[in-house]
Amino acid sequence: PRSTLFPYTTLFRSLAIEGEPGAGRSRMLDTCVLEAKLSGLFVARASAIDAVGGSYGVLSALARQLDELRDAPAAAGLSSGAFSLLAVGGIGLDVDHARRPELQAAFRVRLEAVARVQPVLLAIDDVERCDKASLAALAAAAVTCAHDRVLIGVSCVNADYGAGREPFEILLHGAERMALSALQ
Repeated sequence: PRSTLFPYTTLFRSLAIEGEPGAGRSRMLDTCVLEAKLSGLFVARASAIDAVGGSYGVLSALARQLDELRDAPAAAGLSSGAFSLLAVGGIGLDVDHARRPELQAAFRVRLEAVARVQPVLLAIDDVERCDKASLAALAAAAVTCAHDRVLIGVSCVNADYGAGREPFEILLHGAERMALSALQ
């Protein structure tokens, strides 16, 4: 078996790659993504660019990728209307306010189903610029998927950056922190 950066157990894990702009955070996250794929993990990747899609922009990007494994036995029959809405994207504030718990639950259910089939890495680049609705849903998944084979890996300037932003703090609570120094 391959040596891996990800010592999987049945416990939830998170990884925060920290560093100033230009320190190589995105490149390190990409290295983790490659290592995860070579180790047989299912990888879904998103970045702050996906956040320009508005509420749930980042989560929608991840949902579309999780939907790729829809034919897996454990994920069969999980096509909920809420998950389909996430995968399509473009969720407005009115829908967010009316259906936030349902949307978060739909994402969590699909994530858990995929994780039963194959360990999962959710990789989010520049997480501090992630839209608030996606951060809240990812934080909820981080708490409720505690016993599944899921790793959330993020890059950020500093994991302390989100102090006072509850979803950010929840998402990175107990994260393994990897600080990068600026490249010379």
